[in-house]
Amino acid sequence: MVQQDRSGPVENVPPSDAAGVTKRCQDEDLARLSAALAAEGGEALDGEIVARLETWPDDARLHILRIRQLEAKGDGPALDAQISEARRRFPGNARIAHHAFRRLLAAGQGLEARALFEERIWRSGLSEGTRAEALEAVCAVLGGGEERAAFLSGLLGSGAGDRFALLKLAELDLEAERTEAALTHFGAARALGEVPRTARLQEIEALLKVAPADDAVGALLEEALARHPDLPRFHTLKCDFHEQRGETDALARTLAAARARFPHHPWLALRQFNLDLSAGRLTAAGHLLRSEIWSSNLPEATRRRALGAFTRAWTDPLGLDEVLAGLLTGGPDDRFILTKRAGHAMKQRAFPEALAFLDQALALGPLP
Repeated sequence: MVQQDRSGPVENVPPSDAAGVTKRCQDEDLARLSAALAAEGGEALDGEIVARLETWPDDARLHILRIRQLEAKGDGPALDAQISEARRRFPGNARIAHHAFRRLLAAGQGLEARALFEERIWRSGLSEGTRAEALEAVCAVLGGGEERAAFLSGLLGSGAGDRFALLKLAELDLEAERTEAALTHFGAARALGEVPRTARLQEIEALLKVAPADDAVGALLEEALARHPDLPRFHTLKCDFHEQRGETDALARTLAAARARFPHHPWLALRQFNLDLSAGRLTAAGHLLRSEIWSSNLPEATRRRALGAFTRAWTDPLGLDEVLAGLLTGGPDDRFILTKRAGHAMKQRAFPEALAFLDQALALGPLP
């Protein structure tokens, strides 16, 4: 019978089968130790992992496990020594190179990290997500736009992974207000594969600046909404698109669908408020102002603009003060409401009431 001893290689095995059994033993041990490291942290496994490395020093996976264990312990000198030994034994191993790359970044050695990234990581078999994160890290330590652009351009030619470099080039273009160049890079990135939703969002926003009513914007928005229906910003951009094209009915349908999906989204409520106001639906606009906008987390300046637009649109003096009074919350922002009430009272030549409203407003804080 085969006797398996987890402290070392398998004994009493026919020579023809020894290699296969030993490999299975290594695999099982590695899985167990990896699970234990995730559950227990770095301290508990010191002796056991070191013993396994002495037994199987040519297993790169054990070296990586030891590196992870030392990272968890925070033992910097031992970690540096282990990474150095692992790279000596396995110079082409991308996972070991990635650990070395992260260590260089943590030590502030950006130039060395960049060189290692270009040599061993970017065109490696590491996952796209890992390479994209490493790319972000390198870009964060590079100098100005020209240096980053040259670095990113030098990465092109690696296949589908190019799209991450192209997206970073597009970001640089947007920073420099080179919108057309950014759109070219965005399009090239999409042609290579799936891009993050933030990149889709940036591309659509850029396209809306240069061709707000173009059919291409509508196509991109439809595709983005199909992939990311739970991102409110895509819905608001589709509203922008229909508004630019003067498609009032399509705007109303898009907005209604968006508000049904995000019933408590203040920016969508504000857009509905503006739509109601422009269509003369003052009662509906007033209800939105009172129930969803004024007490929301929208910026103060935005809420004040909405308040001003509403009071200007309300041409019938009857009922306006009642609507304004309904906005009062007892908080410091009441001073803006009270100022509007004072202005309305003055138009009605009710000067004592106007002064009383102004006094109440001043007691709550500075007036605009």
